[in-house]
Amino acid sequence: MTEQIVYLNGRFIPKSEATISPMDRGFLFGDGIYEVIPCHGRRPIALERHLDRLTRNLDAISLRCNERDKWRTVILELISNSPWEHCGVYFHVSRGVAERRHHTFSSTLEPTVFAYTFDIPAPRSSANPPEHGLKLKSQEDLRWQHCDIKVTALLGNVLHYQAAVNEGFDEALLYRQDGLLTEAAASNIFVVSGRKVMTPRLDQHLLPGITRGLVLDILRMSQEFEVTECDLRLSDCFDADEVWLSSSTREIAPVSMIDSKPITARAKSVWGLAIDLFQQHKFEFA
Repeated sequence: MTEQIVYLNGRFIPKSEATISPMDRGFLFGDGIYEVIPCHGRRPIALERHLDRLTRNLDAISLRCNERDKWRTVILELISNSPWEHCGVYFHVSRGVAERRHHTFSSTLEPTVFAYTFDIPAPRSSANPPEHGLKLKSQEDLRWQHCDIKVTALLGNVLHYQAAVNEGFDEALLYRQDGLLTEAAASNIFVVSGRKVMTPRLDQHLLPGITRGLVLDILRMSQEFEVTECDLRLSDCFDADEVWLSSSTREIAPVSMIDSKPITARAKSVWGLAIDLFQQHKFEFA
């Protein structure tokens, strides 16, 4: 098999040749921003929304590097040449290489830009639902106070996720000290009661997921659901008919258990309606 081609600092090169300096601030500090753009049938989903968020997040950490048109071309080239029809594009911008390690940074640094593709599952629908729902472990959210910025420094998320997996769960479901739900370690959350679909309101404690936004827009457009962004607590999940996670690679995934409590026993498969609408309309949004 031909070696996979990746993008690094202006060049498409074999993955084995892609190297960065150990003095790169992305390596030393996690000082960077990333995006994951899902593609199905080699078609990117909501590419412009991902580029919007990338640009906004770079501004949020004062990393002045806006080459949107060039990045769009790079992403489309990687998709075109990916070995996988269904793939994600990982796109990473770090602050770059400094002569010495120091907490402060210079605005003159040349950013490091890296991107590659990886395989993701084929889309689900009501006709091919997952065999098992996800099992979540609830945990108090111990991450930093700017989870709305998609930084590459993901240790807090990693530790939450790993703790859940170590106990035999699929993901961690996070709540704040005041009891309000934020998100999962690598996904947003939806709580469903009848045809009412609820998700935590956006603030600095959770990521404004692109798939989350698409789900909200598509369900509102259908006018078949009451869709709301509101404060939610763990108890709302246990009282719900269904719970879903959303992310670029999962799209919309049903949850079957939180801690030791089953969720889908009362499910009326609103998920089936939602996932079919999502697959029907997801390419309509730039």
